[in-house]
Order: sequence, then C-alpha cells, then structure tokens
Amino acid sequence: MQIYVRPFDPNKPESPAGPAVQVTDLKGGAGGMTWRQDGKEIYFLTRDREVMAVDITTTPKLQVGTARLLFKIADPLAGAGDVSPDGERFIISMPVK
Repeated sequence: MQIYVRPFDPNKPESPAGPAVQVTDLKGGAGGMTWRQDGKEIYFLTRDREVMAVDITTTPKLQVGTARLLFKIADPLAGAGDVSPDGERFIISMPVK
C-alpha cells in the first residue's frame, strides 16, 4: 500500500487542484496514517511496524519531504494507536505479558 496526497481547491472539492504526490517510500505503508493537527506532517506505519513521519508543505505549492523513522514497534501483537495533535506523543495498545 502506498500513501499519496493531492492538493484541492475548497471551492471545487470534486476537482483535484494538482497531481497526487507519493508520501511513502519503497517500503510503503501498512495503515495508521494520520495528519498532525497543523497539517505540516503525516505519520504512518510500515509493514515492518516502523512509525514514520513525513514533512508536508502546502504553500505556495504542495511539497512532500522524505519519510523518516520515528521508532519501531517491537511487539508484532501491538494494536491500534493514536498520536497527539502536536505529534509529540504516541499511544499504542500492547498485549499484556
């Protein structure tokens, strides 16, 4: 699975305002994609359970940075998670051992 973003004009949401830009690298994404509240960063999970971050610039035009590793989730049984609006804290459910 790959993640793309595309600019749009809020006055014409049915029509793209530019080409789609790929966010994920060759590893791809496995889900859990979320935007930081200010729209300047996207977080996602890879198939290797790596939590990645990508810087996003929307003005004057859409630009996507290079995906960077934030941390790896060691337990393959980890469940759903969430990120704080400022992107400073992550919460992930882990199995009891």
